[in-house]
Amino acid sequence: MLSTISPLCGPLSPVYPVEYPFSHHDSTPRFQAMTTLLHWNGVRMRVAHVAADPDDLVLRAVTLPASWEDEAAIALLQLSTTTGALRLSSEAARWLERIDGLPALCGEAETTNSRLGPALAGALLERQIAPFAGLWQGQVDRRAGFVVNLAAFVHEGDFVGERFVETLRLACTALRRLHAVNGPMLNGELPLFDAPSGATSEQNVLGGPAGTLLLTNLDSCLALMGLDYDSERGRDAACYLSWLATSLARQGAGPVPLPPVSCPIAGLEITGRQIRDEMEDSLPDLPNRVLIETGFSLPGPVDALLGVESCGLAPIFSPLRADGHLRASACRGLLIVGSA
Repeated sequence: MLSTISPLCGPLSPVYPVEYPFSHHDSTPRFQAMTTLLHWNGVRMRVAHVAADPDDLVLRAVTLPASWEDEAAIALLQLSTTTGALRLSSEAARWLERIDGLPALCGEAETTNSRLGPALAGALLERQIAPFAGLWQGQVDRRAGFVVNLAAFVHEGDFVGERFVETLRLACTALRRLHAVNGPMLNGELPLFDAPSGATSEQNVLGGPAGTLLLTNLDSCLALMGLDYDSERGRDAACYLSWLATSLARQGAGPVPLPPVSCPIAGLEITGRQIRDEMEDSLPDLPNRVLIETGFSLPGPVDALLGVESCGLAPIFSPLRADGHLRASACRGLLIVGSA
């Protein structure tokens, strides 16, 4: 299914770069929180005047990167609880600051940075990942999660596997840190049946999985790599991406599934083999981590914020965007056909 969010066109103000005046010599916690905004310095921004509902007569100003669509501005309105004008940088800074303030967990890799906010801000800016609505709205009683835009990891026809692995590990670390603090406060998820016999004592105490990673924009990802959605190579690529995400989410939390037989994505099979060898070598030293679930997303504002062409594993039904221009996947397909 395509996203059900409808764009509402409106007058746009001139494009301008955003600057955030504050002292670089300040060492207070306020400065530590505001350093998250440094990732937006130099990013060309624009102001879109949109409404969260097509029936709303009053338009609100939303400041976001100049290359982002009006649908992304509408999605931010739906994700935010703020009234009046919105800035993507300020809205994101709230949940980034919250994650940055979480303590590191026992058993985390030595290479893991204690501050996750800067890396997550960079991934959001590249539209690779965005959290569920609960994090945007500051809810502590809902299980957290991230939506991962597969197409954002494709550059010039190549899937950047190292960046994909780094981003998923970053998201898993953030979810486990959040769950360690907010796990006892989760509600509305009372078990209807007995816990599976394979569940660890830590998972039972903390109330199930630490969070969820949902993949999206699969068809666009395949098209940007020159793979047809309904082809055998396209299905093999989708299976391998799903296996890689599930393996990273389950590392130290349960059995890791065997990899698919073939991987048509150049270089990704080597990355997957290295990760599997790393998991086998480090398995005895890993603590019992809380499980993170994986899956594919459904239409919603988070997908719209990431600018996906189709949600989850759904196919792209039209080569045209809502404004009548060709989608990125369609342009890539024409380029491949023209160069053949």
